Amino acid sequence: MNQTIKILQPCGILDDITTNKLHQDIHNLVEYGVDIILVDFEKITLINSSGIGALVSTIKTAKIAGCQLAICSINAQVRMIFELTKIDRLLNIFANKNDFKNHFYF
Repeated sequence: MNQTIKILQPCGILDDITTNKLHQDIHNLVEYGVDIILVDFEKITLINSSGIGALVSTIKTAKIAGCQLAICSINAQVRMIFELTKIDRLLNIFANKNDFKNHFYF
């Protein structure tokens, strides 16, 4: 069985506005029937508290729909925030796209 995989790449600061857009994009992909969504954080510089709240809501939306949500390429500041808020326990986090591809394609 082939799984449908989509990659999203937000950029800038992940605040309530950008995270709400990300949430809507993920919701649309989930509705479309995508099995796995990778959010590439390579161009994300920071995530603030409202972004964290919206991200948690996004994680719940994906899980309820049976969609796997993964993240890659997070910087040290974002990793620290994820660890402090324990979001890192809710997600599959990969070092980069290649690690993700190796995990899901091989």
